[in-house]
Amino acid sequence: MEKKEKILDIVDNMPSMNQAAFYSDPEVLDIVEVLHSRWEQNRYSGEPIDYASDEELEKLYRLAKYYSSLKMWEAYKIVQERSLKPRNREEG
Repeated sequence: MEKKEKILDIVDNMPSMNQAAFYSDPEVLDIVEVLHSRWEQNRYSGEPIDYASDEELEKLYRLAKYYSSLKMWEAYKIVQERSLKPRNREEG
């Protein structure tokens, strides 16, 4: 199974609270933003994950494994904490 398929399988099969924690992770947010930009530049061909580099796939895989291993209450706590503090973005 390809790395991207493994990532999608892990994320699709984790509880929704764990998915929320995964997708609210700052590293995941940054990667997803870049992937959506590449996907848009390629006229929305395929899926955003198709445009991930090996390094990005490795990070997403590592984070997907981590978030899938959390108990739901741990994931809930992470989501709650992240929702209370806005994401800091550097002005450029």
